[in-house]
Amino acid sequence: MQVLKLAQQYIACRSVTFESVNEATQWLHSQLLELGFECHVQEYLDGNGLQKLRLSAKREPPSENLGVAAGHTSPLAFFCHTDVVPVDGWQAPFGPFSAEIADGRLWGRGACDMKGPTAAALAAIATIKPSEQTQPIYFFATGDEECGMEGARLLSTDCRLFDELIARDGVGVIGEPTSMQVVNAHKGACHLVFTSRGVAAHSSTGEGENANWKLIPWLAYLKERHEHSMVDDQLNNLNFTPSSLTMNLIIKNEPTIANITVGTAACHIFLRPTPETKWEEFVADIVNRSQDYDVELTRKVSLAPVRTPPNRPLVSSCLMLLGQTEPQCVSFATDGCSFQRLKDLVVIGPGSIQQAHRPDEWISIEQLAKGTEGYSKIFRWFTCKSN
Repeated sequence: MQVLKLAQQYIACRSVTFESVNEATQWLHSQLLELGFECHVQEYLDGNGLQKLRLSAKREPPSENLGVAAGHTSPLAFFCHTDVVPVDGWQAPFGPFSAEIADGRLWGRGACDMKGPTAAALAAIATIKPSEQTQPIYFFATGDEECGMEGARLLSTDCRLFDELIARDGVGVIGEPTSMQVVNAHKGACHLVFTSRGVAAHSSTGEGENANWKLIPWLAYLKERHEHSMVDDQLNNLNFTPSSLTMNLIIKNEPTIANITVGTAACHIFLRPTPETKWEEFVADIVNRSQDYDVELTRKVSLAPVRTPPNRPLVSSCLMLLGQTEPQCVSFATDGCSFQRLKDLVVIGPGSIQQAHRPDEWISIEQLAKGTEGYSKIFRWFTCKSN
């Protein structure tokens, strides 16, 4: 099975998100070249200042096929990321990058999220001859989806092929694991960091000023906002489970030695907003209110939630092709937060999100086969003259 071989090779390319993704990107580059794609690899810095690579590629149809397309055809793009989450605490019976097969599963970091789905997309494209195409196939890969999604933002704002896809009124498929269910909506992400500052000193001297004492009133306010967000109808979308922002709070101290007073206390807030809610007003209120407390906003990252209306051509066509009736909503976020210039965008991929990020990550061989078959149907429907 070609998809299995491709997935094994790809998983073997170590690409932990806080390290380099170069090997995985170069492997992907070589596969796309073999499939006849025009490829561009560009360097960029992720949110942590680490050099990463992003890839954009396109395979045009023969000139004699241009304009032959039926009414449902359109340029199509597949979106993926090359990075995987860290392997700390890995507990599978095989190494995280050994890509072993056992019990009807392919094991390894990224097997499910999302090297397996990407391999399925490559295998599907391999079944399509360029001579069959009447529309271009685009392929985009970022390198930091698991640590900030800066690559997706840059792709959407500084990529010739992405601009071309938009100008051609193309459609997009993001290959995150959904058990091949059509997902037309997912949550976004908002990360705020508020910092209070004290004076670090030996705790025996009494000369220090603990930054945590300044932070406590602000934490009390955030607790009230969190409780409000759980019950406010304007902040909840019942199409999602859970329906709320699931506001998470983390406190980081520096230094952390017990006999030194804390000089800096950083309060990290992470929200997962849903579409069609007033989450932006909620965030703006928190930011504005922080000016009344002894804290400073040191970081703000907002990624808008995604929703493509169910009656859009991509959603309805994918449902029909995969034998489904209703699109799904999911609570995780994808690079799609930055791709909303596309009118038609869905998330579809083999494997379950329940297996992603686990210390024993795997994807079933059956799902890889279904992914290849499903992608082949979708890619052909939109880009080929005979469907």
